[in-house]
Amino acid sequence: MAVLLGWTGLAPGAEIEAEAYLEICEDVPGEVELRLVERVEGGAGRWTAEASEDLRRWEVLGTMFYYGERYVYHLTDEQRRKHRYFRARFEGSDVEERLVEAKNLWMDQGPARYRMTVFFWSSFFFWKGRVDVENGVVTEAEATETNFFEPPEPRAVEDWFAVLEQAIRSRAEVINAEFDPETGYPAEVFIDFSTGISDEEQGWRIEMVTPLD
Repeated sequence: MAVLLGWTGLAPGAEIEAEAYLEICEDVPGEVELRLVERVEGGAGRWTAEASEDLRRWEVLGTMFYYGERYVYHLTDEQRRKHRYFRARFEGSDVEERLVEAKNLWMDQGPARYRMTVFFWSSFFFWKGRVDVENGVVTEAEATETNFFEPPEPRAVEDWFAVLEQAIRSRAEVINAEFDPETGYPAEVFIDFSTGISDEEQGWRIEMVTPLD
């Protein structure tokens, strides 16, 4: 039986309202999620999932990703079997610093010619497909799934960095970003410009970047 301990490490001045709670869900058979459903005043940022067997030694499982009013970490079968206690720790928002590091890594390690698989969504609309890029310019794009009436302009990795930078400059209320550890591209991003406005969230997932040289 898993014991959910809630959250810890909130920044000064941050408060979680009473309806916040930590839960383990298995909406899809075989896919178990650790969820933190919350309202944070002054504490929106990066949350880390942690687990323990004895409440003394805590193991970091990974970053919880934001999906509209809840933070989610996908538990593996081994993690679920091994640990009894789970908690979420607030780490603050360091996305701007990590963005600079990731962009420098991409400039140093990223290929000049590459093909990537991208899943982009905005509100209820989505686009998934293949994008070919050469020297920062999209040379070809092909959708495999989409419900946009007019296809969005395809973007290179450099363009996705620019979208993320613009969200930071615009002071979006929630920005959650994960970067590829080897080449730095923004692998998974969620942006919510205003938590008080519905259906203006957007995000993307770059599933694969393959050099073409």
